[in-house]
Amino acid sequence: MAENVNKKHVDLLPSIWHALRKIKQMQDKAEYFRSTHKLIEAPAYKTIPFILQTQKGDPFFTWGKAGTTSCFATIFFKIVKLEHETGCATLGLLRPNLSVWDDKLDGLRIGKIYEIAFITETDEVVTIDPTGYSAIKCFDPGLVVEEKSEEKDKNSG
Repeated sequence: MAENVNKKHVDLLPSIWHALRKIKQMQDKAEYFRSTHKLIEAPAYKTIPFILQTQKGDPFFTWGKAGTTSCFATIFFKIVKLEHETGCATLGLLRPNLSVWDDKLDGLRIGKIYEIAFITETDEVVTIDPTGYSAIKCFDPGLVVEEKSEEKDKNSG
C-alpha cells in the first residue's frame, strides 16, 4: 500500500522534476561506465549541464562563492540529488568561464551567454522546488571541462 502512495506522489510531481530525474539517471549511468569500464575511449560524461526557465520566462540564476572575491553568478547547473518525499532537487552550480552578470545593468547579460566557451564544476549547491520553473534546456556535456592545467600549475607553484 505504501508503495502505491509513493508512486502516486511521484506521479503528481511537475514535469520539470521528471526531466531532472531523467538527467540524473543518465549522469549516474555515465558515472557507472566511467568507473567500471576504464577502457572506454569514448567520453562518458558525468555531468549534463542545463538551465532552468522561471515562470516569467527568465533564466534562473544564483550566486556561487557569495561574500568572497571569487563570487560568481551562474545560470548553469547539474542535478545532484532528487528528494522524492519533498519533490525538491539539489543542483550543483557550474561556473561559466565568462561572467554572465552586468554590474551596470544590475542583472544578467543574456547576450553574454553565447560567448561562453566552457563551464567548470564547483562544490556549490542550491536546493530548489521545481514547481517554480516552466522549462529546462540541456547543453552538450562537452561544455563542462576539468580545471585548466595551466591554472593548476599556477596554483601549485
